[in-house]
Amino acid sequence: MTELALNEHILVRKRYTRYCWMDFVRHAIIWVVSCVFITGNSPASAATVQDPVIAIHNADMEMNQGRYMEALSILQETIETFDNAGDSVDDWIKQRAYLLSGNIYLAYNDFVEALAYYEKALSYPVGDNDLRLFLLQNITVASCFTNNKNRAEEANRELTLLTVPDSLFHKRRYDYAIGRAFIEKYFGSSRNAASNFRRSLEIVDSTGLNRRELATPLSELYEYYDRIGDADSALYYLVRYDALAQEFLIPQMMADSRRGLLRTYIKFGDKEKALKAYESYFDIMDSLYRPALFISLNSKFQRNTLERANEKIENLEIKISAQNMTVFILVSIISVIIIILCVNKYISRLKKVIFSKNEEIVKLEETAGISSDNSRDREMMDKIEDALSDGSLLFDPNLGLDALARAIGSNSKYVSSAINRSKGMNFRSFINKLRIDEARKRLVDEDGYGHLTIESVGESVGFRSNSNFITAFRQVTGLTPSVYLKMAREERQHNTAPK
Repeated sequence: MTELALNEHILVRKRYTRYCWMDFVRHAIIWVVSCVFITGNSPASAATVQDPVIAIHNADMEMNQGRYMEALSILQETIETFDNAGDSVDDWIKQRAYLLSGNIYLAYNDFVEALAYYEKALSYPVGDNDLRLFLLQNITVASCFTNNKNRAEEANRELTLLTVPDSLFHKRRYDYAIGRAFIEKYFGSSRNAASNFRRSLEIVDSTGLNRRELATPLSELYEYYDRIGDADSALYYLVRYDALAQEFLIPQMMADSRRGLLRTYIKFGDKEKALKAYESYFDIMDSLYRPALFISLNSKFQRNTLERANEKIENLEIKISAQNMTVFILVSIISVIIIILCVNKYISRLKKVIFSKNEEIVKLEETAGISSDNSRDREMMDKIEDALSDGSLLFDPNLGLDALARAIGSNSKYVSSAINRSKGMNFRSFINKLRIDEARKRLVDEDGYGHLTIESVGESVGFRSNSNFITAFRQVTGLTPSVYLKMAREERQHNTAPK
């Protein structure tokens, strides 16, 4: 792939990140304002509520096709009907609705909310033991993610006490092994966790369980061997995981496996395969990872819940006193604070994703050379890079197109044309990108430049003012220098922390 093509990929990535960020903030602001200012009755919805059985079936189909947001919308509308329906809706329908909702929140790593839905589903004394096995296994895993060891152990132990027919005997063995693996991973030994994950693989391979059950142990074993530095074993399980994702066309798995392949091929130095995995990963994430829509659906559900509460209050003819109004204002303020905290959490996650992508792209760019069909351009770019290599010219704040042309014995027109054709950008963008690349290295080099402030680092690479430095840095990386430095320090602490 030419460097121009690689730059186009980087530009697409930055535009996508900027779009997600702006869309996310827009929905978050709408959510905050609506939570504070919703008053009185809202107009009745003109949409016709589906029959609960049909709605659950449709939500299940949407999830199987990877359309989680559409499924969540259906499930939230269905759950909203439960209060008014009373006993007319069978408990198994309610149980199924809460179970599927929990699965969606689990897919988006909202483990607290997922656990609440699973516990709600488990509270209904209906359903077959296959469903209860699934719930107990997911409660075990979600409890591990929320650092609730006691509940994880309790659910895993309760799973073994279920009376199951012969057809579910091996399924229970598998669920128990998976539960023990996660408990060991978060509260015990990672080596014991890997052993339990391997045991769960053997159970599936030897008993004819559904092959989709291979997904969790394969992905976890890849992560384990990647973490301990066994690249060959990590790649073996990752390739199996990717093949399974392609076999069942599960978008979440496909995105996860492609991201793993991207990281692995970068480590192996296979630029071609890394770029191919990068393209595939981002195509999947473009359609799958929609945090703004997830926030929007959550806010809609919360607003509808508040509206139903208001209707009940009005039906009971409860008069709002000054005390009640005070309570309402306090609750609104607390809600806004909670929402702001949640927004900050999502922003932090997005910044980490952007930082991770920057690190991966930097590694790819370091291996990408100049590619041009014009030998004159290649010769010109060699002279340009030689002139800029020692930094005295590149980091000169007075550097202009004419000065660079004089330094290589050419004219500004030829220099500008060569940069445009070879790099896909104008002279100023090219110089800024080189300066920012060096600034990123200096920001994370605490031994060599740790004594400098961020503004001083910007000046050291040729920027006249701190504002110009911040603007250029954000255009190249999608982050401000301070956020980039913070992410780099967190990454370094994570990599050096004892396992």
